[in-house]
Amino acid sequence: MNVEKLIDERDFKKSIELSDYAFQRGFTEEEKKLRLQRMQENLVLGIKKEEELAANLQILSSEVCINGEYYSMGGIASVGSYPEHRRGGLVTKLLEASFVEMRKMGQVISYLHPFKVSFYRKYGYEVFVDEKQYTIENVDLKRFQEGEGCIVRLSFEESLPALQFLYAKMQNHYSGTLNRTEKWWRERIYKEGDYYIVCKNKDDQDEGYLRYEINNRTMIVHEYVSITVEAKKSIWNFICQHDSMVDKVTIKAAKNDILAHLLDNPRIEQKIWPYFMARIIDVEKFLSLYKLSMKRDLLLNVQDSSAPWNEGTYAISHGKVKKLKDGEQGGLKLSVGPLTAILLGYITPIDLYYGGQIHGDISDVEALQEAVKNVKPTYFPDFF
Repeated sequence: MNVEKLIDERDFKKSIELSDYAFQRGFTEEEKKLRLQRMQENLVLGIKKEEELAANLQILSSEVCINGEYYSMGGIASVGSYPEHRRGGLVTKLLEASFVEMRKMGQVISYLHPFKVSFYRKYGYEVFVDEKQYTIENVDLKRFQEGEGCIVRLSFEESLPALQFLYAKMQNHYSGTLNRTEKWWRERIYKEGDYYIVCKNKDDQDEGYLRYEINNRTMIVHEYVSITVEAKKSIWNFICQHDSMVDKVTIKAAKNDILAHLLDNPRIEQKIWPYFMARIIDVEKFLSLYKLSMKRDLLLNVQDSSAPWNEGTYAISHGKVKKLKDGEQGGLKLSVGPLTAILLGYITPIDLYYGGQIHGDISDVEALQEAVKNVKPTYFPDFF
């Protein structure tokens, strides 16, 4: 059974049926129509057995911002197979074929949301971002001292320019965020029933926003962005104003968010869990774009059995990268997954060295640590 590109509507509908069964989604007719539309925009790979679809996945084309620079990204989604075809190597074939296709399309990195982290680690993916959620009980909704800003309630259409502006500003402080196009905002972020508020300063400049819903006496904050301390406080005060309407508030936030520290009672419930995974598709090209500022020369010996073109030793000198000839080795030895996590800013080389995932001379590890010390923390408030 070979991997093929699915291009006609019949195959797309079969793919939707497969996902509906495998993930037990129970798609409505409207959801099926939307998924069919999206599949026409994505690359869909499948494996058939006797003309019937046995397994498939999709590749979404996008960009991500890593440490201030944009990289072409292939997002893996809807990886699935019927139970009777599982454990037969079909998903391995699909994933390895997807790496080839993403490389052809110039996508240097890939993201996915794992059903099981250990499964995708076998194919070079590694966790690159955590998600944090606060759960705040009504009794802890204590306001800060009133600031000079104001809160404006807007429709999605009215708020969109401010949301786009503030999200782009927020990206300057993080690594790994998605480059949200207007189409993405409209089709992936907007949800009927959500509310939007924008925080403005005394000069009427936008400084923060909140996207939320209220359901069963719970305020669910899907996303909040504040680019100033005043905006953070104003948004919190706005949340507190709902104390007669809700019993608790849940807030999704970046792992390094400090809202809890600012509260009267910081002992609120905080949950942090591994969220999305990533893997570099083209190591040589990625390293060349990344521009590691090494103070001395360094060799990186990369292992990547699922994308063999990445395997080998890379010499980094004066910001330039050169892949050495086959057989030449030396320097730090690590797999593509840990390398990805380091370069995105999720974990440090020193931590991975003492965790047994980097092998080599400690002085080389310290040199790599120095080269990535200014990488911003990761954040990814999206899903696909």
